[in-house]
Amino acid sequence: IDLQAAGLSEYQAQLENQGIELVDLIHAKEQDLKNWGIADPQHRLRLLIHFAGGKDRNLLQVIRSYSPIFIAMKICFLGGLGLSLPFILYHIGGFVTPGLTLKEKKIFFPGCLAATFLFLVGSGMTYFFILPLSLAFTIEFSFNVLGLDVYRPEAGNYYSTVIWMTFAVGLAFQFPLVLLLLVRIGVLSVGTLRKSRRFVLVILMISAALITPGGDPVSLCILTIPLYFLFELSILIGALIEKKISSSADSGEKGSGITGSVFLLLSLVLLGGAGGWLYLNWEKAESFFLNLSPSAETGARPTKSQPQSKSLPAIDSESFLLELSPIDLEREDNSSVSPDARIYRARIRE
Repeated sequence: IDLQAAGLSEYQAQLENQGIELVDLIHAKEQDLKNWGIADPQHRLRLLIHFAGGKDRNLLQVIRSYSPIFIAMKICFLGGLGLSLPFILYHIGGFVTPGLTLKEKKIFFPGCLAATFLFLVGSGMTYFFILPLSLAFTIEFSFNVLGLDVYRPEAGNYYSTVIWMTFAVGLAFQFPLVLLLLVRIGVLSVGTLRKSRRFVLVILMISAALITPGGDPVSLCILTIPLYFLFELSILIGALIEKKISSSADSGEKGSGITGSVFLLLSLVLLGGAGGWLYLNWEKAESFFLNLSPSAETGARPTKSQPQSKSLPAIDSESFLLELSPIDLEREDNSSVSPDARIYRARIRE
């Protein structure tokens, strides 16, 4: 998560309109910021201090002697626990399955697969979506409201927040499976879930407030919305399960009714996650597909101001002469092009 760029979104559009990126602030001076339209001296000071050490400067700080060791141990433990979750569930299943019936086995294994998938979806959504937005809100608040010049969180607190939220949201995404299991065994009904929408919404908001340590409204809303979406999705899939159970009872056939529903839940969550990722990273996805095109192999795509050039002919000799001839272009305001920005046409002399 880029802590340096977070909190500077108010200047993003203003700088991009002039073709200036936040990376250019590394070597910027106060007069440059004035020329770019940042008039507030306090804002100029914040920007200069923020990028004084370069783009890759680490803003985290350690205030305890052995904090780095405990941070590394915590990351390794919880990261290993998350990666080994499929194997843990597999061995638990190997211990439990001898006592299960064939009908229960058909429910157990898809449930383990769905639990792993939902955990990964929740953890990924936290790291790539919830945490960047919540940290940006916190940094902007510290800059614009509290007037802080530099945002330097303590490393132990920062990594604890990231790890806890990633792990906790992954576990919170398991509750649709619990609801479907309770509907399947008859403890809950879809009608009861529909009547409890307001009560469930309050519980989800309280749970989101407990999971997000900062308690800011941005993290609360970002986490509550997908959890409530999963609750509504559980109601729809639970209705399908009840319908299949009732039809199986009428026909006298035995069916689990949950295996297909679990895969339906996985498919919908996967499509929703892919759609959300494309919406948030449309520019990255577009550049990725453009790089796959044949035109990307020879370089960047030609723009309106650059004429399309043909590929150079193959030559046998290692030494050759290259003749450059300037191309006279005029800007839209009829001003001449500076020599540094002039475009040349290259031709190999035989």
